[in-house]
Amino acid sequence: MPASQAGRRRFKSGRPLFLTLDSGLLCASQSVQLAGKKPRGRITPTVLFVQLAVVRSTLVPGPVIPTASLAKRQNKQVVLTTTRSSLHRIAFRDRHSHMPIHSTAIIDPQAEVDPSVDVGPYVVIDGTVRIGQGTRILAHAVLTGWTDIGEDNEIHMGAVIGHTPQDFTYKGEQSFLKIGHRNIIREQSQIHRGAKAGSATIIGDDNYLMQHAHIAHNCTIGNHTIIAGGALLAGYVHVEDRAFISGNCVVHQFVRIGTLALLRGLSRTSRDVPPFCIMDGTHTVRGLNAIGLRRAGFSRERISTLKQAFSTLFRTRGNIRNKVEQLQAASPSEDVGYLLDFIHNSERGVCFGPKTASNGKEEG
Repeated sequence: MPASQAGRRRFKSGRPLFLTLDSGLLCASQSVQLAGKKPRGRITPTVLFVQLAVVRSTLVPGPVIPTASLAKRQNKQVVLTTTRSSLHRIAFRDRHSHMPIHSTAIIDPQAEVDPSVDVGPYVVIDGTVRIGQGTRILAHAVLTGWTDIGEDNEIHMGAVIGHTPQDFTYKGEQSFLKIGHRNIIREQSQIHRGAKAGSATIIGDDNYLMQHAHIAHNCTIGNHTIIAGGALLAGYVHVEDRAFISGNCVVHQFVRIGTLALLRGLSRTSRDVPPFCIMDGTHTVRGLNAIGLRRAGFSRERISTLKQAFSTLFRTRGNIRNKVEQLQAASPSEDVGYLLDFIHNSERGVCFGPKTASNGKEEG
């Protein structure tokens, strides 16, 4: 049904609304009315700011459908947000439409930039960089080298992506940086490409790198990780899915960080960090990341089984290899087996428990 013929639906202020469209452009005269006032002209695939009086409610024509269904059916999205202020935004975005490239941005002719990529002021894209659709690159970011960036990423102000590794052995060989989808890379973060010919630094999907995070050459970052402000990861660090590295943590080269591990702020490690643990100080395991496990959907039974294994491994000092063999002989659960395999395969050794006996309270 054309938008002009659809029934109107009341929309309360402060809530987003998703509408279907019949054409590539949204005609203000037939599709949107805000407090009885119409924006002039046509709303193009950019952001239009409309000056209005304070709005308590808005009448918007057209059926309301879920975002996922909208993306699947038309691959177009209109977001209308009203707030109790005099400035209101109407944002229309077509994933295949041409997004703006600021006139001050410098883009190498060799770069492959999807037409839907939003490039902000003073951005530099140098070399054979490839950028997938829906990605936003904010002011003063620098993307360089043999860098491949997926879809729907956000790269914030001053980030340096794909620059030469900080490694004396690097002599200009072709090496790579590969970034997946839906990552958020905040202000002044740095991600360097590989240090050896043909090697790569790899970032997965749905990761959040906060301001001044540093990912050195040849690191491998999984999915859904959080690397907080000022965290420093040296070369060849491997971070498994859903790990959380807090602010200003320092991770030595070649260290592995297990899934759902949590490194507390200002901690440092030159040893592998076991899955599911909380680590602080100098590579010291403080307990099980119980809250993180619950948020990840672990049942009480799974968490309880892991707590028992952690008690055996880290509550008292002793030979960790002997403890691993003891638990392996008891037919461990899948989670405990994963933990034991991680420890068994460690080349640097894993973090140890506290020097003094713990009171056994749950942490996380």
